[in-house]
Amino acid sequence: MLFGGKYYMELLTELKPDIIIGFTALLPSYKRYRLDLGVVEVTGDPHLLSYDFRRLEEMDPNFKPPKAIADLFDAEMSDLENKVYNALFRALPSGDPKIIKFLESTLSRYGKEAFRESYRRAIERNKIIPHRDLDELYNSSEPSHKARILIDILTVYGIKENDNLKPVLVYTSRKATAKEFQRTIVNHMGFSDDEVAVLTSDTKKEERLKLVKKAKSGEVDVIISTLVGEEGVDIPEAGLLGNSVDDQ
Repeated sequence: MLFGGKYYMELLTELKPDIIIGFTALLPSYKRYRLDLGVVEVTGDPHLLSYDFRRLEEMDPNFKPPKAIADLFDAEMSDLENKVYNALFRALPSGDPKIIKFLESTLSRYGKEAFRESYRRAIERNKIIPHRDLDELYNSSEPSHKARILIDILTVYGIKENDNLKPVLVYTSRKATAKEFQRTIVNHMGFSDDEVAVLTSDTKKEERLKLVKKAKSGEVDVIISTLVGEEGVDIPEAGLLGNSVDDQ
C-alpha cells in the first residue's frame, strides 16, 4: 500500500488501521512528509525505513546483493532558484511567452548554467527584457541544483576513494550543464582537471577514442557526456551511471 493517491488516502481514513506497512519503489525525499493531513491524523507521522545491503550481508552470509542498484535523488532548487522559477512560471518578466516558458523548463531540467546561456541569448535577440530576479541568478556563483545533487551522489557512493566504481559515467542533455558538472566536481571533490572529462558532439573521434582508453586504464575517473556525445562510447568497466536527462 502506498501513501500517495486520492483513493489510498480515502481508504486509510475510512479503515483507520492500527498498523500500516507501506512499500514503494521510489520515495523522493521532499515528498516524504507531505502526507494528507487526514491520513496523518489517523496514522501519525510515518517511520521511514530504507534498504542497507551491507547490513543485510552481515545478517545473512548467504545474501547476495544485486549486481545493479537504481537510486533516485531529488535535485531540489535553492531559494534563489525557486524565486526565479516562480517568476518565470507566473510570466512576470516581459517578453515572448514561449521564451519565458522555455527558460522556466531549462532552469528546472538542466540547471543554472544552461539557463544562463539561454537567458543571455534571449536578451541578445530581444526576446525578453532583463528582470531583476533573473539577473540575480545569472550573476550568482553558486552551483545549480543539478550540480549540487551530483556532488551528493558521488559523495554517497564514495567515488573519490572507491576505485571499484570508476570510471563513473554521467549523462546530461546540455553542453553548458556538462561543463558545469565537470567544474563543480573538480572544485568540490578534489579531483584534478585531467581526472574529470567532458564528452560532447564537439569532441573529435580521435579525442573520443583516446578518452575512452584513458577511462579504461584508470587515468580518467569521471566522464560527463551529452546524449550526442555518448554515441560510440563503450565502457563496460564503468561502475556507476548517473542520468540527469530531462528530469525534474
